Amino acid sequence: MKHPKRLTLAALVLAWGCSSSPTGPTSQPYTPPSLMPGEACDETTAPTVVVHFDPPSLVLAPGESRPVRVIVDPDLCAPLTGTFAVGDSTLVTAPSSYLFDLRHPTYDFQVQAASPGPASLQSGVQSTTLTVSVPPRAADSAVGFMGDPAGVPWVGKLPIEVRKDAKAPTCSGTGPMNTISGSSTTTHGSGDLVDASLSAPVGAFSRTDEWTLPTFGASIG
Repeated sequence: MKHPKRLTLAALVLAWGCSSSPTGPTSQPYTPPSLMPGEACDETTAPTVVVHFDPPSLVLAPGESRPVRVIVDPDLCAPLTGTFAVGDSTLVTAPSSYLFDLRHPTYDFQVQAASPGPASLQSGVQSTTLTVSVPPRAADSAVGFMGDPAGVPWVGKLPIEVRKDAKAPTCSGTGPMNTISGSSTTTHGSGDLVDASLSAPVGAFSRTDEWTLPTFGASIG
């Protein structure tokens, strides 16, 4: 539990930065949690709220699933419903919504990749995004303000990559042999290795002590 910023009456029912739990509210009917003695609310933190994920991205194969946690930070002490939307529902599925509140600023769920997946997946890799949007709620005379005073939803995005199978990526081929020297300090790969490179600092070739680097040949394969 985070330390309260100031003492206040327990009658306040909206707060930020209080204790949390990874499980969601399940009681019916739902009763919003109240503040504990000594806890305080601070509506001024609303514009700084962020929605983020752990892990920050996913890689899946058809039929696979991965656990994900979405986090609303600072904590919400008034109930707000987050809505989940997948950019391409033929690739993956996820929950549709979750009710965040004071004791439940996080939500653990599974992202499931479709099996066998769309026909377009057979060509290699397809990408999509899972978006969670937590819209603010207008001021209420009974409970105070809930959400960003500017009326802007809090949004978090989870990049998801679905590959045609679970095999590790492979590469082949060897680039040309190049000379690494003071006048040519870098060589690059080719084909599958086009993003790979090897380089040396130019000053290493001009040194006159035992740390000098002689001209040498190198290839990437």
